Amino acid sequence: MTEQLQRSEGSLALEAYWKSIRPEGGVPNRTDIVPADIPTLLPNILLMEAHPEPARKLHVRLAGTYLRDLWKIEPTGLDYLNFVPEGEKDEIYNGFVQACKQPCGRWRQVISNFADGGSVRVETTFFPLINNKGTDPLVIVYVSVMTQTHHIQDGGPTHLASYPAKAHWIDVGNGVPE
Repeated sequence: MTEQLQRSEGSLALEAYWKSIRPEGGVPNRTDIVPADIPTLLPNILLMEAHPEPARKLHVRLAGTYLRDLWKIEPTGLDYLNFVPEGEKDEIYNGFVQACKQPCGRWRQVISNFADGGSVRVETTFFPLINNKGTDPLVIVYVSVMTQTHHIQDGGPTHLASYPAKAHWIDVGNGVPE
């Protein structure tokens, strides 16, 4: 029996919005996003640029207020992979790159464990965008904390490990990676 995945309303709303602005069979341009169309999602949104080898980083171009408040830092301009446990960086980076190449979306729910014994269950949903300011692919990401028993200290998230609780690709008509 397959476990039923439980995506949040915000995750589903980002998917619906992305589909509504994309050209038929294609990927929407970054400039197609109209913030006034998604005011309830904006606090939870990240825009990230996936820099290829040798840089291999996920450059945060924009972070919503919810995320800045949650992480207690301004992540804009930073490499998102700096906040990912070492053993997971390849999976996270490759997921973003694969979603941009396919193109398709990705939904993940992870549990991050911290040294103090606390944990945070986080949902992420992302879709590719055309980068009108460069050649590196962009992704729009919705992030939501579902449960939290750990409070992030000043300086940003630092955790021991994350464990995918659930994950799946989102087919938008172009198939999904194998």
